[in-house]
Amino acid sequence: MESHVKIESKTLEELEQIHEYGPVEGVFKVNDDDYHAFKAGVNSTSIKAAAISLAHYNAVAHPDESMPLTWRPDYFAFGSAFHAYMLDKDEFNKSFIAKPKLDLRTKEGRAWKLENKDKHILDELDMYKIEQMAKNIYESDYWQDYTAGEHYTEVAMFWVCPTSNMQCKSKVDLLSLEHGILDLKTTAKPITSKDIFYGYKNFRYDLQEAHYVAGVRACVPYMSEAFALGWCEKSPPFTTRLTVLDESTRRNTEAEYKALMLAIDYANRNNQYPGLGNDGILEVRL
Repeated sequence: MESHVKIESKTLEELEQIHEYGPVEGVFKVNDDDYHAFKAGVNSTSIKAAAISLAHYNAVAHPDESMPLTWRPDYFAFGSAFHAYMLDKDEFNKSFIAKPKLDLRTKEGRAWKLENKDKHILDELDMYKIEQMAKNIYESDYWQDYTAGEHYTEVAMFWVCPTSNMQCKSKVDLLSLEHGILDLKTTAKPITSKDIFYGYKNFRYDLQEAHYVAGVRACVPYMSEAFALGWCEKSPPFTTRLTVLDESTRRNTEAEYKALMLAIDYANRNNQYPGLGNDGILEVRL
């Protein structure tokens, strides 16, 4: 079957060269480090921050370069390892390795650790969890549907927002011609309706959807605009579940998303980023 999307690989240097002369537009293969290092694009993380306040957006989008790098919790590495295992085995093999049954304090263990010093070491339990989670997703009906036809994994979309004229970007887990976007989420909570609702509300996955759908409309308008989250628990029984937003929530979120994009554009052009404390006294009733 002929592919509808011609996807080229791009490095950070190439993206920045394009951006010197205008916006970056299209769907590309970009590794995670280069994607995050390309600072010109507004992404879903910065939009979620703007939903709190423009000061929070500024802290995410324009971090203080003098601030020392912070330690990243282990669950970030676990999530990255899981996504790479599911979607890009070459990236997984390059960046991660499972710890063998070997005492790393011994001469042999130290030699093995030195040999793999550029990789993140996954312990036996984490590797077991990743394999079981992947197995359950691979066997799920929704994964079979999304991967049956034309689809692309780990692709980056770059476009110009028609509302604000700002450069935007997003990194998509899986893009299906027929079914739209599938974004994988790992969770320590059971995937009950209550806990999934908590996830949407607290991590603003609805705004992520609005941003990703805007990218599809701009970059691949012939593809489905549907968006779904594929959840998987990080502990037994490693249940997996597919969720979508109802239509009224999608419409309301899209209106909020457009308003946030205009607010971000105004803040950037005027260098004004008010915070939550700028609105006067908050009267609290307990």
